[in-house]
Amino acid sequence: MMLDKLLGEIPGLIEDLAVTVCRLDRTGKGGMKISSGSDEQPLPINIGASDAGDELRNELNGWARLVCEERCISYDGADSTIGVARWLKKNLASLAMTQGAEEALPGIEAAMKRCRRAMDIPADDDVAVAVVDVAQARNAELNAAAIALMRHQLGVEDLNARRVETLRKAGMVEPVRLVARGKRDIAVYRLGDVLDAHERFPSRRGKMSA
Repeated sequence: MMLDKLLGEIPGLIEDLAVTVCRLDRTGKGGMKISSGSDEQPLPINIGASDAGDELRNELNGWARLVCEERCISYDGADSTIGVARWLKKNLASLAMTQGAEEALPGIEAAMKRCRRAMDIPADDDVAVAVVDVAQARNAELNAAAIALMRHQLGVEDLNARRVETLRKAGMVEPVRLVARGKRDIAVYRLGDVLDAHERFPSRRGKMSA
């Protein structure tokens, strides 16, 4: 089944996309800065790749939510793009019996193609997000997507971009500033503030975010 094959490709796609997201966006070179406690550096985020990843997550979330509602089942996968993809793959039979399921294949395939197109655009610079000293890294000022991509180096679980926004909406953390990016304002946070809020404010593990 083609959809089964596509869903199986998503974990590898997300890992590759994460590498692209951590590169400096070509169109924004020199325009966005972070402070690491010493010299300012370009913000290590490719907005186009990040947006493509968000679109794929939203597409998968939409189908998982529809399956849960129409088949009266509960979502028990991980709160991540890879987690939702694996859950849909495991529940393909339920998806196939869901109204409008014929649109799942073209919708998910189109979102995956957008991710691959974003990765095909070469970056002017590669900016590594390497963390050696967590105490020093706490002073770094990053956006939600960059913080999420650092969670493995930091050894922090369940910290994705959506979690950062949840903490902000709950009043647990505030951005240090907003950076204008075209028609968008990107919130930039102090990493230490986010880590502290993430530890203090319990997350609803095992539930799919909206």
